[in-house]
Amino acid sequence: MVYDALDDDPFVPVQAAIEVTCESGVVTLKGTVPSKNIKRSAGDDAWWIPGVVDVRNELAVSGPHRHRGQHREA
Repeated sequence: MVYDALDDDPFVPVQAAIEVTCESGVVTLKGTVPSKNIKRSAGDDAWWIPGVVDVRNELAVSGPHRHRGQHREA
């Protein structure tokens, strides 16, 4: 059901490498996605599945990101 929810989510690209495991209602998401927004969307999708009691979102973000306080140089 989690894979179906991810496939139906327009914010999670089909090529996102997400592995899903579930044990006793705890869903674990592993893999790599290109942005924080996609990571967040995938975690939200898992929470909507009936019977899920916890989501461990262990997805790594591979895209460019800045740390707080960093600025782009022109």
